[in-house]
Order: sequence, then C-alpha cells, then structure tokens
Amino acid sequence: MSVADYILEKIGDRLRDRRHVYYIITINGEIYDLNYYEDLLKEGIAVSKPHIFIANLWFISWFGNNVMLYYPFIYNRGLLIDVYLLKHRFHFDELKYIAIINHLSSTNQAVMEVADIELIASNTNLSGLVQMLSDERDYEKMKELEERFENQSLFNGYNFVEAAEIIKEYWDVSLADKVKDAYYRIFQPYRKILEEASP
Repeated sequence: MSVADYILEKIGDRLRDRRHVYYIITINGEIYDLNYYEDLLKEGIAVSKPHIFIANLWFISWFGNNVMLYYPFIYNRGLLIDVYLLKHRFHFDELKYIAIINHLSSTNQAVMEVADIELIASNTNLSGLVQMLSDERDYEKMKELEERFENQSLFNGYNFVEAAEIIKEYWDVSLADKVKDAYYRIFQPYRKILEEASP
C-alpha cells in the first residue's frame, strides 16, 4: 500500500469535511486533529509520535485552479515552512511526510500529493534558511524567511511566484514543462486524483 492510499484509509469520512482541517497520523496509525494533538502534548498525556501531517483544504473556484490542483506544493508553499518548523522547532521529530489535499468545491475536483519533509527541505534549501530564525515569534525574521524561501529560483530559473504565474497562464508550453520537470524533481510527490471535474 502506498503512503497516499494509507492516508486515505486513515482519514476516511473526514476527507469530506468541508473546511480547512489539519491532522496528524501517528506512527501507531492513530489520527488526530492537529490542535487536539497539540493540546494532549501540552497536558502531558502520552500519545504516540507524529508521522504524517495532513492539510485537508477546501476552495471555491479561482483563476489559479490549475496551480492548486496540479502543483499543490507551489500553491500551498507557506505550509512547507510551517510543517518544517513544527518538526524541528516544536519537537515533532518523527514527522516524516506532509500531505496536501486540495478540494475545489465548484467543480468537484480534488487531488492529494504526499512528499517527504526532509527531501523537500533539502531540495528547497529550507533546512539552511531556517537557521536564520532564532525565535519563531520574531515577525520580521519570519517574514524575511518566507520571502527568501519564495524568491529562490528553484524551478529552472523561476521562483515560486513566477512558476505559479507560468502554470496559471500556461501561455508558453515549454516554460510550463520546465516548471513541471523541476517540480517533480524537487518534491517527488506521491499523487492521487480523488475526484474528477464535474461534466
């Protein structure tokens, strides 16, 4: 069973919960709402170590649909920083995968991509960039980290914003293919189409 199929088995009917929800699947296969899991840890209650972070996200139709559905890690790039910090600064040391599920309610489309957190961090230089951050509550430093991360020319010479624009417009197939090649090289995602577009 692939990690994507395993996540779908564990998340079950929660997949249809029409709101932004974040989950943790533990190494023992238990699933928790992220906020509830963090509360348990704060209260000193023994729970098994986190293994998979899941973002189950719902959107209405928008001009950037193709970025959202075909390149979730570009569209939801802010989550990459958040989850990496969760792993390394908030003692979620065993966290291995990040899964992003994007639902587009207006067309009944949904896609899930899963990737290895450390692989992403290595291939995007995120592991190096977070060294500049001594305190996650320092708003200015966090903003600088986000900007530096986003402005890296990771996608065959294009940064996150430029890559999203290329995919969104799709005016030049050769440029779009360059972004696609870099995307799959960087993230190496397990991909699962959950729902097709409505006829």
